Amino acid sequence: MSDTLYLLQEFLLYNDDAPKEDPPEEKITWPWNMDEYITSDEIWKIFKDTNFTPIQITARLETFEQKEFVRIFKFGISCLVKFVQCNFTGPELHKDVQNYLNEKFDVAGFIKLLAVGNEEVNVNCVHPVLLFTAKIVFEIVDVHPLVNLWWYWRSLLIHQQVLEELSPSLLTNADAIYKQFSGVSELPDKVKASLYLEFTQLYLQLRHITKSKEHIKSAKELLAVKYDFVGILGKRTKYQLNYIAQLSIKVTKEKEEVTTNTPDGATRNLPANVPLNDEVRLNTIEFKGEKDEPPVLSNLEQKLFITIIQEMLIAKPMTEVHFEELQPFLDLILNQENTYSVRVVACLQRCKMESDNRRTIERCFSQCEEIINSMKRDSPHFLYRVQDAFATGLVPVWKVEAQYGDILLDIGLVKNALDVFLKIKLWEEVIVCYNLLKMKDKAANVIKEQLEVKPTVKLWCLLGDATDDVSCYEKAWELSKRRSHRAQRHWGNYFFNKRQYEECIPHFEKSVSINPLQHLDVS
Repeated sequence: MSDTLYLLQEFLLYNDDAPKEDPPEEKITWPWNMDEYITSDEIWKIFKDTNFTPIQITARLETFEQKEFVRIFKFGISCLVKFVQCNFTGPELHKDVQNYLNEKFDVAGFIKLLAVGNEEVNVNCVHPVLLFTAKIVFEIVDVHPLVNLWWYWRSLLIHQQVLEELSPSLLTNADAIYKQFSGVSELPDKVKASLYLEFTQLYLQLRHITKSKEHIKSAKELLAVKYDFVGILGKRTKYQLNYIAQLSIKVTKEKEEVTTNTPDGATRNLPANVPLNDEVRLNTIEFKGEKDEPPVLSNLEQKLFITIIQEMLIAKPMTEVHFEELQPFLDLILNQENTYSVRVVACLQRCKMESDNRRTIERCFSQCEEIINSMKRDSPHFLYRVQDAFATGLVPVWKVEAQYGDILLDIGLVKNALDVFLKIKLWEEVIVCYNLLKMKDKAANVIKEQLEVKPTVKLWCLLGDATDDVSCYEKAWELSKRRSHRAQRHWGNYFFNKRQYEECIPHFEKSVSINPLQHLDVS
């Protein structure tokens, strides 16, 4: 093993030698005890004494030996991994760790520090100090150029996921970091493919489709995986008499054993793949005669197909024909042995596509509920959950709950949906629910109560939406020091909904000039 590969393995970027047989769950503390690292007063003192200022921290570290740099870098990794655990994958952090972080650090202060320009961090984000500190560590504690850059890229990926909206500043930062990667060509194909998928995930989030396609193409070539759409005779319903052509995919693998081992524990105790159980539709297509068995896909190959699906969802219009193209990919992935993140992301993507169909909406409801419950369970181990989060586009817990709330609305359970949206403080949907319940005044009162606690641009905009009062958008604009694209967007929508098109155009133009990355959320 080369020195670079050894370092990638030491710092959790490469795990070809991961044991296939797992130790008991309670003994999985490898490669180091992360809870001990993030509750170390000694390490935190370095950051607190310097007020988390990178320049002062750098000066403080000048007298440190290399082994101390390694220790602090592992502390940074622990911070990011634990941040992903408590905000994306579950389960909750150990009570002692939660209490330590809550006592030592101000949540509101670090949420404010993580804001990028005018883009704020979601209010549901917990223990933001972990992400803030991890980014500092990866930027200034040098252990190896590739290791630093790769982990910093991951921190950017996670940072964008917890922001309320897409950040042009973060895209600029990502482009600058991307140009610094060197020595990648010397890595084994599977390591390069893994890195390219993580490149793709951040660029997909930031809607940079051209670069996303380039990296997907590179990963496909490295893994030597090809696919073609084919038509095969089959039945889709239980009472269908004749076989008709059904869209399927044929996957060809030119290489075998090109990816890393997946420990047994990573594929156990996953959220269930909920069956359809419809009185008419079959759970899966029944093909006529013998159908070629699909190849067994490795974990890395599954992540490739997950990424392909995400790119197609973002780059193409959401139509029924488009969903028909995606369904064979999801069936292929979910019929494999998955890891936690792959299973969750694939099931959530299926829910997104099926939620508008009355025959599949109940499965969407049960599937989302199962995923949310799985995040509260202790198994699989958090390391098994987190390791694939960066290459699959796994979303934060509150986005899963928001999707669950949307499904409840589609079913007609408005009060249940309202409870979900109130819990995650998704005020836009709270307003929708109150309007459906014919309680429009209640919607405005809820927003006013939140404004009394802490005035924000978003709340002023939502109050304007709830009350139809244009002055609220003016207040939001002034509160942002005339820099909020959201205020201008809501202001434009106000005139658009009144069909005052000449008045709305300047506001939309101003909004887009401030943040050109705005989009309808289809991820």
